[in-house]
Amino acid sequence: MVTELATGTLQALIDGTWITAWRTGAVAAHSALLFGNAHPLHGEFTDAQRVGMVSLGNTAAACLHVLAEARPERLFEVTVLEYKDQYERFAERFGEFPNVRMRSVADMRELVGEKDVVVSAASHFDGDQCEPGWFAPGTTVIPIFKVGFNNLNPVFDLVFVDDVEGIKGWAGGQNIADPVEVASVVRGEHSGRTAAEQRIVRHNLGIALHDIYWASRLLDLTCCDGSDSADGNNLYTMSSTEVDLGAPASRVWV
Repeated sequence: MVTELATGTLQALIDGTWITAWRTGAVAAHSALLFGNAHPLHGEFTDAQRVGMVSLGNTAAACLHVLAEARPERLFEVTVLEYKDQYERFAERFGEFPNVRMRSVADMRELVGEKDVVVSAASHFDGDQCEPGWFAPGTTVIPIFKVGFNNLNPVFDLVFVDDVEGIKGWAGGQNIADPVEVASVVRGEHSGRTAAEQRIVRHNLGIALHDIYWASRLLDLTCCDGSDSADGNNLYTMSSTEVDLGAPASRVWV
């Protein structure tokens, strides 16, 4: 439920699951663009970014969608880990994006090697999945749900998080010597990446404030004229496409 802060007036009912899937993927995409290296190209695209992706569900789909839409001038060379029919579904989903090229590999070491960005949307792993030496200089690793890559924390050059206080109760956060909040980079208080060779971990789960912001922006997009009612409350005239609220017809529905 979205309410007006000043009055408590109900403004909308919004599917929080949908918002969380999209904003979590979007925050990962933001981190890939903020910290990830890219390489100049000549021709159709200005540059390229080599991306490895693990666990291709809704969050990963949202991440790649935002990346491709946010940087249409950049070629995203995407390598995915083979698992069931995930590669085929992703290849079909992103087949119409001119700036996405995709291939699959069966080996995690090959997936993470020589990449600019590695994004894992896996919500569960039994222990760490990679050795630190598998990652080339300059790689940015984004374990969205903070699992499978925690052995990188003490050996990579920089570790960024959403909330420093929030990781204190997380077991995986105990080996992060000097975590930095991404917000401090966005505000210009921290330099972020300062050298192409730096290896970076970005723990990316997100915070509730992101969901609230997305809900607010969705309301702004569906408000036709921004007029106010007699009691001073904003009138949101919904003009968005009608969405079926039934059970999803497929596993990936973003």
